[in-house]
Amino acid sequence: MSKAIIIRLAVFVKLVLSVLICTYFWKSSQLIEIRQLPMYVLIMCVVYIALQMLTRRLSENQNWWDWVYYLGLLCIMIPVSLATEKNEQLYHAMTDYGTLLLILPVLVDGWYLLRSKSSRV
Repeated sequence: MSKAIIIRLAVFVKLVLSVLICTYFWKSSQLIEIRQLPMYVLIMCVVYIALQMLTRRLSENQNWWDWVYYLGLLCIMIPVSLATEKNEQLYHAMTDYGTLLLILPVLVDGWYLLRSKSSRV
């Protein structure tokens, strides 16, 4: 398999995973849902991280937006240990909007991949 195909496939899978992770947090309405993450959400996060590392290794240039996903991961992990009944709304907002930072770098990567493909034609 060529490096370009692997990168395109990884970007597509990251997009699907980031949308699924974001959907989970946007649908969560109770504190327990952001404090005790289900195993499938954690697995999706681990696979997303692995694919992010793979695309960074295979890509020829390192871009600034490749680091944005760290903020999205922080927005997922901070509420796990710090959220309480008092500040529940704050952490729901953090997870809701912070998980969008998982989607942003994938969209930019996808845009650049589409742009580079069309420029070769």
